[in-house]
Amino acid sequence: MIISGFAFVFPQYPFSIITLIFCIVTFFTFDKEKEDNPWTFIMGIILSLLGLLMFITGEVHQLII
Repeated sequence: MIISGFAFVFPQYPFSIITLIFCIVTFFTFDKEKEDNPWTFIMGIILSLLGLLMFITGEVHQLII
């Protein structure tokens, strides 16, 4: 989820694709018997998709400094 957060904050094509693939692969390694909260995987996938969508549409974050 942390890596996907970086993909959302800094939307770049290769970084978003790599984190999306990583989140999907690790989602299938989720053990439902030991862990009962898959939301970190789901949020990671959503943040990666948002970063990819922002890159495709050319959107950037407006930072207030």
